[in-house]
Amino acid sequence: MNAEVIWRNAIQEDNTDSLYILDEPSTGLHYADNDLLYTILEKLSEANDILVIDHNPYLLEKIGLGVVLN
Repeated sequence: MNAEVIWRNAIQEDNTDSLYILDEPSTGLHYADNDLLYTILEKLSEANDILVIDHNPYLLEKIGLGVVLN
């Protein structure tokens, strides 16, 4: 199952109390699509926990909470 199908199912279904671990979700996105990604993550986080691993400074700033590991 590819990532697009998983995302579509996660957003359309009434999933709650799930943990989503996303590794570099902004990779391959046009810069303008990061706002859409953030909106999706925000909606998904209303009833779920989300761990985002990313290097995109714009997305990380929008998320606003982060842990930096060296």
